[in-house]
Amino acid sequence: MIIPEIKGVRVGGRTDVGCVRPHNEDSMLIQAPLLVVADGVGGQEAGEIASHIAVETLAKAAPEFADAEQLAAAVRQANMAIIKGVESGIGKPTMATTVTAAIIDGSSLVIAQVGDSRAYILRGKNLSRVTRDHSLMEALIESGQITEEEARTHPNRSVITRALGSDPGTEPDIYELTVNDGDRVLL
Repeated sequence: MIIPEIKGVRVGGRTDVGCVRPHNEDSMLIQAPLLVVADGVGGQEAGEIASHIAVETLAKAAPEFADAEQLAAAVRQANMAIIKGVESGIGKPTMATTVTAAIIDGSSLVIAQVGDSRAYILRGKNLSRVTRDHSLMEALIESGQITEEEARTHPNRSVITRALGSDPGTEPDIYELTVNDGDRVLL
């Protein structure tokens, strides 16, 4: 899906069921200046419901400009919406989702992230990872216990350590950057 240029920014979106699961647990939102990707936690029931709740909540709660604190508050609100959904009988008790939300406002980019859905910036020919995965592998790599190459085939490579819906105290990591004309942001 390609959306026409909005405020000098062109955006598009695509999702794919992948090769492992019979249904898609991803949700996304393109509501300029807000862009969101939520990936229901695989192996848990109702990940698609958790990702949908996260996106719907962010659509209503996120700021309309690049404000890091307000975007973080909206992600916290999405987390609580998933938890309250379970309490009211929506979805399953173990449902959870990752989320990466970005607001592009002129040359300002604010990203809020929970889980292992990444954000990258392509500047010229240089692709840079912006976010840090909340995963067991990332922790093991950072502590020097394994290499990135070993992580690719590690039996626990899919274990995440933070997700929306799993803990009322979950906090997003916040990234604030300056973007230039011609930069591409990939969530």
